[in-house]
Amino acid sequence: KRQLFSYITDYLVIFISVAAFGALDRADPHHQPFSLKDINIQYPYALDERVSAAQAGVIAVLFPLVVLVLWTLAVEGRLPLPAKRRLRFIERLWELNLAILSLGLAVGIALVATNALKNTVGRPRPDLLSRCVVRADSADASPFGLSTSEICTQTDAAVLRDGFKSFPSGHSSISFSGLGLLAFWLAGKLRLMDGRGHIWKVVVVMIPIAAATLVAVSRIMDKRHHAFDVLFGSALGIICAWVAYRQYFPSL
Repeated sequence: KRQLFSYITDYLVIFISVAAFGALDRADPHHQPFSLKDINIQYPYALDERVSAAQAGVIAVLFPLVVLVLWTLAVEGRLPLPAKRRLRFIERLWELNLAILSLGLAVGIALVATNALKNTVGRPRPDLLSRCVVRADSADASPFGLSTSEICTQTDAAVLRDGFKSFPSGHSSISFSGLGLLAFWLAGKLRLMDGRGHIWKVVVVMIPIAAATLVAVSRIMDKRHHAFDVLFGSALGIICAWVAYRQYFPSL
């Protein structure tokens, strides 16, 4: 009963983290002052993203979840494993529960941490001036030579608000948290570190990492984030994935 209560508590924590993410996502972030002469924020605002937020969710959360379920319930029972490594169906269900918890924890931590940082830092995106729609007579103030969002004429508050959420990259953090967790889980299942040098295991484990990398890089291509935002978000995501994995599974 104590263990069951512990898992119920874990699911509750994940639910609360998702709710906290929703609240943070709707909050107005800090608006850093900026310079109209800064070429790093003068890129055009791309209406069509290479990877939308919904698509990132499918790639980073739904895809790993499907792999976890299929591997645990359909694949693992058919593998020619030694008797001591074979699990009964009820044991595989228990392992699936742990895998789902670790995925939810990884993504939940990443979402909350990312949005908390976004709102606190308020870094302008590379396309800020395009979102801002600066007044024609605007100029950087003296003596410090910086402007504020007061000079913006953008009528869509959500577009302008999102323009100050560059750091860190949410696509990067969620991709590396979900797909990073999947990579760690596959590494554990395949016994990547058994010292036998099976290259195919490395390839399988690197597929989720490669997918997360492509999602992260797309944010630079769309001029939604600066390179450092993407690097930091990716590192944050992989750290969340490792912490969540080790919460429920042994070291690789």
